[in-house]
Amino acid sequence: MTGPAGLPWAAPGGRTREPVTGRARLSQTGVMSSPRRACPICTREIAVVGGRFARHDPPGRRTVLELISCPGSRRIAPMMAPAEKLFDPEEPPIPGQQPLF
Repeated sequence: MTGPAGLPWAAPGGRTREPVTGRARLSQTGVMSSPRRACPICTREIAVVGGRFARHDPPGRRTVLELISCPGSRRIAPMMAPAEKLFDPEEPPIPGQQPLF
């Protein structure tokens, strides 16, 4: 989304409106922001810090002055992709290759 003069439109708080991806990105101040993923409870895009969803409010407006966090806050976030294997343990060694130990 762009504003006047084709510059990125800045939302309140200085954040730019960008497509949500699983990658970290640079903010307008040049500091990397946390990657965002969908909360399994409220389905909002929430920052993932240290492998957990950041604390956040449930969707909708509050009707009381109590602070209530979404039940999905601080849950462990699932990994984006499975870890790659360095080698296949079932694959036989290449002919001529000697074991290291």
